[in-house]
Amino acid sequence: MAHERVRRWVNNSRFFGNGLDQDHVNFQFSNMVIVKLWKYLQLRLDTRLAYNPMLNYKMQFRQEALIGFFYERNK
Repeated sequence: MAHERVRRWVNNSRFFGNGLDQDHVNFQFSNMVIVKLWKYLQLRLDTRLAYNPMLNYKMQFRQEALIGFFYERNK
């Protein structure tokens, strides 16, 4: 089943505001989904949305996909 392949979903969101204008609001939303394709092969999908007026007044959006070989040794 497809839901058994989703290993982990990590959501990390932060919001800070000490005013109601564009200079006093700061936030970051991050989602990462890890999908097991085969026994040692995983797919990671990472999406981030951020706004930091000290760096730039434009909203920053990033999407990444990573396919990797992962071996976990459990004792």
